[in-house]
Parts: sequence; C-alpha cells; structure tokens
Amino acid sequence: MLTIRAARAGDYPTFARLFPELATGDPVPGPERFDAVLRPTTLLAEEGAAAAGYAYYEVLGDLCYVRNLVTAPDRRRAGVGRALLQRVLVLARESGCSRWCLNVKPDNTAAVRLYESFGFLPAHEGQAIRIEWDRVGGLPGEEVARALDPSEESGVERAFDLELGLLANRRAKGGLSLAVDRDGAVVAVATFDPQFPGGYPFYASTPEDAGALLRAMRARRATISDGGSWRERGVQIFVERPPALAETLLGLGAERILRILHMRAALPVA
Repeated sequence: MLTIRAARAGDYPTFARLFPELATGDPVPGPERFDAVLRPTTLLAEEGAAAAGYAYYEVLGDLCYVRNLVTAPDRRRAGVGRALLQRVLVLARESGCSRWCLNVKPDNTAAVRLYESFGFLPAHEGQAIRIEWDRVGGLPGEEVARALDPSEESGVERAFDLELGLLANRRAKGGLSLAVDRDGAVVAVATFDPQFPGGYPFYASTPEDAGALLRAMRARRATISDGGSWRERGVQIFVERPPALAETLLGLGAERILRILHMRAALPVA
C-alpha cells in the first residue's frame, strides 16, 4: 500500500539516492541543506519499507511551486507521482495557495500528461546554461551589478513578472540578489547562490546587462573544491527570457545543460 508522509531527519540517504533521478546534472544537496531548507516541505512516498518517490515544494505567498517530483525507477507508471502531487495539492490549499507551478523537461511526455491532467498549461520555456568564469569577460560592457536591497524586492518581482516572495525566499536560503540600473529603473536582475554556484532567477534583456550580472557573481564567487567539476570553474544560470540571450552565451562557449518547460495552473477547487 502506498503511503505519503512528511520527510524526517533520517530520510537524507533516501533523498540523496532519488535526487539524481531528476537528471538535471545538479549536485545532490548536502545533508545540512536538506535538513534546513528542503526537508520542511518534502514529502516521501513509501510502499511498505521501500521508498517509492518524493516531492519537494515551496510556498511563495499564494503560489505553490513544485520544485521536485521524483519516482523511484522501479515504481514508475504506478501512480506514485500522481499520489504525491495530490498530497501537495491538499497541503497547498491548507497553506492558502490559489495557484501552483512547476518545471518539466519538454520531452518528458508522461510527466507533461500527468501535469496536464491536474490543469497545468505551458507558460514558457527556459534553458539551464553553464558558463565558465573566464568566458564572462567576452560579454560586452564593463558595468558591474549592485546588490539589491530587500526593500526593493517586491517592486522588482512585479516589474519582471516573478513569483511574489521569490527573492526573499532565495535570500533566506543564502542567495544574493543583484540588479542593473538604467535611468533610475532596475533593468536586469538575478539571484546568485555562491555555494551551488548558480543564478536563478536570471533576467537580462541584453548581453551587456547579462555581463554586468555575471561579473558581479564572479566577484562574489566562493572557492569550491569538487574534484575538478564545472562547479570549480563557472556558474549555472537559468535563462528564460529572451531566448536570444541564451544563444549569445552559447556563442561564447557556454554549455546548454537542459531545456525546461514552465507550467502554471490555478489550484483546483476542493
């Protein structure tokens, strides 16, 4: 019998075993991050004593953002994802949410169909891109982005059509929001997690603005020792708009990691 329960402190080994099934290439979050950041809103699906999958979500005001939905390889096509999503739905309602969203690989047909059955519709596509720090100098301009003050977050979120509360959420989890100003207005914004290292969200309409954000990240990067992986040499950013920016970065030698389809829906009424 399939059961869904809240994750407990001792569940980290199960989480670490299932996380790579996302196939994003991201490093598995460490036990400290799991316990402090992920576990409070992580659900575990079990059949008897065996883990069947997990879901991790965030509540951002009236929005529930389903960040991870993973089914164990031997339990796929058995209703595990649907059961987890249904439980997230209940908890989202209890948290006062009226909307929810998630990301999925566009070619994951089974997952897209599952989400469509819950009312999700495509909103836009984005790309995860890795660029090495020494290639950032190839972007035009010399400007460096500034740190965004917390008092500016809600206004910037509205201006860039970001989820309200997203920047404060990222800040609470160790991220630093950066901004590029022009004519008295913020024209580009990103949040940098130096421990990943990554930039999400990342919104810049021109290569010059992207360069300003990336130069600010480079100046604030952490020293990482990771067996010679990309994490020592560069940063991964998630580019949603405009698509031409991704092509500019790729032209500088950046690497496209994956394409992501962002889906949104109103939360179904009980």
